[in-house]
Amino acid sequence: MSSVKTILFLSANPKDTGRLMLGNELRDIGEGLRRSQKRDQFKLEQRLAVRPRDIQRAMLDVSPQIVHFSGHGTGISGLAFEDERGDTRLVDGAALASLFSLFSEKVKCVVLNGCYSSIQAQEISKHIDYVIGMNKGIGDHAAIEFSVGFYDALGAGRSIEFAHRLGCSSIQLSGIPEHLTPVLLKKSGGRAPIKSSTGAQVYDSTTDFTTHSPSFESVASTSENKRLSRLFNPRFRFVLLTNLSVITLITVIRLSGALEFLELRIYDYLLRLRTQESMIDKSRITVIEATAADHRIKREKKESGPGAVSNEALNEVLQKLEQTEYKPAVIALDIYRDSPTDPLVERFSQTLDLFAVCETPSEKNEAGVDPPLPEGIPPEHIGFSNFLTDTDGTLRRQLVEMPPQPNHSCQARKSLGLLVALRYIEKQIGASLTEQDIWVQEDNLSLNDKLIERIKGYSFGGYQYLDANGVQFLLNYQTPRKNLREVSPHFQLEDVRQGKVSGEYLKDKIVLIGVTDRSEAVDYVQTPYGETAGVTIHAHMINQLVSTALDGRNSIWALPQWVEGLCFFGVVVISSFLSIRITSHKWWLVTNGIELCFVYGVCVLTMNLGSGWLPMLPAMIGLTLSGTIVHCRYYVITRTYL
Repeated sequence: MSSVKTILFLSANPKDTGRLMLGNELRDIGEGLRRSQKRDQFKLEQRLAVRPRDIQRAMLDVSPQIVHFSGHGTGISGLAFEDERGDTRLVDGAALASLFSLFSEKVKCVVLNGCYSSIQAQEISKHIDYVIGMNKGIGDHAAIEFSVGFYDALGAGRSIEFAHRLGCSSIQLSGIPEHLTPVLLKKSGGRAPIKSSTGAQVYDSTTDFTTHSPSFESVASTSENKRLSRLFNPRFRFVLLTNLSVITLITVIRLSGALEFLELRIYDYLLRLRTQESMIDKSRITVIEATAADHRIKREKKESGPGAVSNEALNEVLQKLEQTEYKPAVIALDIYRDSPTDPLVERFSQTLDLFAVCETPSEKNEAGVDPPLPEGIPPEHIGFSNFLTDTDGTLRRQLVEMPPQPNHSCQARKSLGLLVALRYIEKQIGASLTEQDIWVQEDNLSLNDKLIERIKGYSFGGYQYLDANGVQFLLNYQTPRKNLREVSPHFQLEDVRQGKVSGEYLKDKIVLIGVTDRSEAVDYVQTPYGETAGVTIHAHMINQLVSTALDGRNSIWALPQWVEGLCFFGVVVISSFLSIRITSHKWWLVTNGIELCFVYGVCVLTMNLGSGWLPMLPAMIGLTLSGTIVHCRYYVITRTYL
């Protein structure tokens, strides 16, 4: 074997990383060896701008005894070499260890002069006698001082342990507080390390290049606490604290209601993205609407009665609906009627399938609306018509039961939609539904053994400080192609009156009679799909209840808050650890975009396929904020110290 020992100097400084003084380091190492006592025993070979494949070629061509790498290190992710374009290509410790294991008979020492390279050094030291790595970030000047001291000692014929100590001492003599950063890892028989006067941890033995030992031991570790500290490393602590801080911050902001407006708008957007379906051809519901034209006809004929629906027109329509060829399963009058001469009184006495409305006093209408005159009208056939609009005026929830106000004539406990749906379901299943049948544990609604869970508590999905009084749940609109009127056929009142509507649209259907004439004091309610008349809203409410009971249609649900918290935490943690492993700013932006798209896709698919409302906005804010903090922290580190 030749007595000349070859030192292979490898360096890489990808163009997307901070500039390093690699040329200065190589020059100072070369000058030190040329002036050393044993200069004839060392040969310095260099490979610059190294790509991963260049390492193995250099190992084959040079057959070095000492391999020195100078460049960027990123800890767990690996050392930063270059790719074909000069950008960063990370190589982890396992890959490097596998390579050096093939040359372990020849290579006696490896120096990794890059930040956080002790992780790779530990892997390599399973195969190589001596490996030096950095246990944290190290600056350019400290890295050069260590290299000069280390190779000056080798050039003087000293051992690797001594050279390591001298390199650390050189850093300390230069006034740089990083002399404990380089650590020596050695294959040893298990002897405990001692500290030198410089503070560097070394073995007290001197060993030449031919020394072989059977087991691995870290010279940098002096106690079990330090081993545990290395496992619970600063990166992990920083990521954990960052995640907890971000999650706590966003949770507090969310619970304060600051995100509610945006979350509800995203909810509306998710509803509109669902698969569109027109129900006109297969709807169980038909709407008879009093339009502006009906109002004009009423004035022209000088007919009596309030609003657009005259007493004469309503009476004739109800008479027609009693005919066998037209007879609906249920009729619901979504109009307010309290006239003493109202034909409803007589009609109620003739059929059990006619329902009317009243309105309980609310913030929107403090006076409320009285029900039709009670004589001859069963109270169980009168439902309230109150809508639960949110602070932005949008209707997203359905209220089906609430306690009546004692001092008002509207004493209905159930909504018009629930009363009509229950009557229709009873006819379809051929059995009566009692209160015990429809209300199960915690006042959840059960229709034909299909459960609709009510909103409980002040927080549900994106809602915060929600008034959850009464039995309410999210209104599951039938997603239209154009507008919400597609939930059912709509026919003008006068056309039904004149017999122009085919019986197939009325017979055995749920028939809703209401007003859509905007010249009247008619409620047009804002929905996620745009402004819609109240009678059409009632059609959607009834459709939700009936389709759930008879078709098994899903209700819209949201995860419990503690489950949302776990999902939120998982998304944030994954984003943070990906941010550590990706040191390229460009690729981190790409990765973050992919993460956002993934969250978006999961939320859209969950709503579309499973009617689930997931916290898209908090998850997106959390993964972006935590990922940005972690990435910027280590992006700066890799460009400042490495």
